Amino acid sequence: GIQKIDIKVVKKAVEELEAAMSLEPSHTAHYPALAKAYLAVKRKDKAAEVLKACLELKDGDDPAQHELEVEECRRLTAKHKL
Repeated sequence: GIQKIDIKVVKKAVEELEAAMSLEPSHTAHYPALAKAYLAVKRKDKAAEVLKACLELKDGDDPAQHELEVEECRRLTAKHKL
């Protein structure tokens, strides 16, 4: 079934993920998570910015995880036509 999203919780997640990204910009996992949070609060413009930044990263702090996260960013970009 469809879950009701608590906007306050998602907005708090956005704040925390933005802070995490500013502290660890090479930690690729933050990018798709933040993009999903932005999409949940109807900020497609901000999601697009984050996904673009993810796709421009040359490498992340965890090479094994980097490609998986970049692929998730590609998938989100296509799915939401960003």
